[in-house]
Amino acid sequence: MTVTQAIEMRKSVRNYSGVALTPEQIKYLSDAIEGARSPFGGEVAVKLAAVGNGGEFKPSTYGVIRGAMNYLLVGIADNRQSFLSAGFIVEQVVVEATSLGLGTCWMTGTFKGSTFASAAGFPEATPLKAVIPVGRGSSKKGILDTISRALAHSDSRKPFDKLFFTGAGLPLGTDNPFRRPLELMRLAPSSVNSQPWRAFVHPGRVEFYTAAVSNNAYIDMGIALSHFMIGCDEEDIQGHLLQLSEHDPAVDAALTPVAVFSVS
Repeated sequence: MTVTQAIEMRKSVRNYSGVALTPEQIKYLSDAIEGARSPFGGEVAVKLAAVGNGGEFKPSTYGVIRGAMNYLLVGIADNRQSFLSAGFIVEQVVVEATSLGLGTCWMTGTFKGSTFASAAGFPEATPLKAVIPVGRGSSKKGILDTISRALAHSDSRKPFDKLFFTGAGLPLGTDNPFRRPLELMRLAPSSVNSQPWRAFVHPGRVEFYTAAVSNNAYIDMGIALSHFMIGCDEEDIQGHLLQLSEHDPAVDAALTPVAVFSVS
């Protein structure tokens, strides 16, 4: 399975088989963590931890997650660059996990931090902010999973033309070279499926904005931008992704500038 195929098939998994990752899977994901990079800087710490019998800790997710034996634990410094980088870096690992046939689910609020923090052992500068179960999904779908998916709006997404526009604010044509990377961006997971990203496409340049300003929104933006860059790789679009500080006067003032991609 390619990484773009993994993006297209990924869904949040909340029920797991109760089987721990194999040593080979742990090695593969550990290498993915080590190799993941972000253009946004900041401070992010990522750890793959085991739970349950013989594991490092017993997690509490208020019943949202069942049967997971391994988690990605994510420590993030308290600044915008770090939250962007956390989403950008860890989503690369999540996509690799999906390519192995493993399930995942981003969690930034529905977990008891104290039960995870002792296992994370992160320094004060990068406190635990997100956890992600990773493992084989269970074929059994309980009522809680159905309710969780409904509350998170997991099965609904905004239309393409409500998220991505030309520099003049018009709908993007189907022949635009950035169409495919933006389609993959649209598939990115986000808190309660809010899809806070907006993109404005200029010749040789794409500007990205967010419709929300919470820390979770910047994690979401990092995840989505990771998908966009994977799409650019697939389309062989060479360029650089940088932070965007100036607000285009033609863009809605309620949106916050986040990043810009420029073709090399």
